[in-house]
Amino acid sequence: MVIVGIILAIVIPMSINSESKKTYKIHYEVTGTATHAVISYSKWDKDNWSTSQTTVDKLPWTRTETATGLVKGGDLSVTLGAGGGSAKCSVTVNKGTPKTANASGAFASASCNGFGS
Repeated sequence: MVIVGIILAIVIPMSINSESKKTYKIHYEVTGTATHAVISYSKWDKDNWSTSQTTVDKLPWTRTETATGLVKGGDLSVTLGAGGGSAKCSVTVNKGTPKTANASGAFASASCNGFGS
């Protein structure tokens, strides 16, 4: 039993260290008919949280980011302007299953969060 504990004490940290150095891609996308939208997106990268925001007057909008670390996730949100319309947000990590959400109408919001691989 002691030998198993010693082996696990060595193997688990090595595995975590290896995983923490892996790079992954996050693909953010917002599509729809809205003519004004505020888009906020965030990610974990090397154990740091970063958030960016942009305002667009035309959809679609896309962005691909690269990140490194154990935590693979973040948020993408879109808020429509007074003119309304519709928007769909989508986030994909490493070509996995996308997280999606929809918004429709003036000042409506959609949020894709908790994504990861």
